[in-house]
Amino acid sequence: MKCLNASKANCAHQHGFTLLEVLVAITIFTIMSVTALTGMKSIMDAQQKVEQVDGVITALQRTLSYLDQDFQYLINREARDEYGNPQASIKADTGGYQLILITTMNRKNTLNQQRSSLMRVGYNLDEETLVRQAYQQVDGASEEQSNQRTLLTDIEEVQIRFMDKNNNWQLYWPTPGAVSSGSTLPKAIEFNLLHKQMGKITRLFPIPQQ
Repeated sequence: MKCLNASKANCAHQHGFTLLEVLVAITIFTIMSVTALTGMKSIMDAQQKVEQVDGVITALQRTLSYLDQDFQYLINREARDEYGNPQASIKADTGGYQLILITTMNRKNTLNQQRSSLMRVGYNLDEETLVRQAYQQVDGASEEQSNQRTLLTDIEEVQIRFMDKNNNWQLYWPTPGAVSSGSTLPKAIEFNLLHKQMGKITRLFPIPQQ
C-alpha cells in the first residue's frame, strides 16, 4: 500500500513491525526451537539405548562362546590346588564367589609350542559381574598365575545344574556321596542367568562322554 499525503519518515514507520508482531514471531520461533530440541533429545536417547542393548548382546554372545568352548573340551582329569590337595575335574556348588571350576583342553596354542592344552577355568560371580578366571596349568595353580576376564555385568542371579547318568538334575558336582570326585562327567550342564536388561537366559551344553 502506498503512502499518500505523508512524509517519508511516516511512510517508513508504517512499513515496520509492530511490537505484537515481534512478540508473536519470537513465541513461534521459541516453540519451534523447543520442539526441535525435544525431538533431537528423544532421538539421542533412543540411540543411546540401542547402543547399550547392542553392547549387552555382544557381551552375552562372547560369554556363551567362552562357556561353549570350555564345556565342549571339558575333560575328566582331576587337579591339585596350590597346596597339593586333590580337586575334582568339575567343582561346583550353589553358593559363594566361585560358581564352577573345571579342567578343560581349551588352552590356545597359536604358536604350536610343545606344551599341554589342559588348563583350569573358573567362572566367578563378583557382585553382579560374571568373570572368567583361566589358570595356565592344571596342578598347583595360584591366583597370581591366573588371567581374569570380565564377561557380563548387571547379573542378578546365576544357577548351574548338572544332568547325571540317570538324567536327573543336580545342583552340586560332584554329587553328594559320589565314590570318586573325578570319576564321572555330567551328561549336560545347564547355565541359567538372570540379567537386569535381558531377563532370564538359559543355555544347555551337552558334555562329550569319555
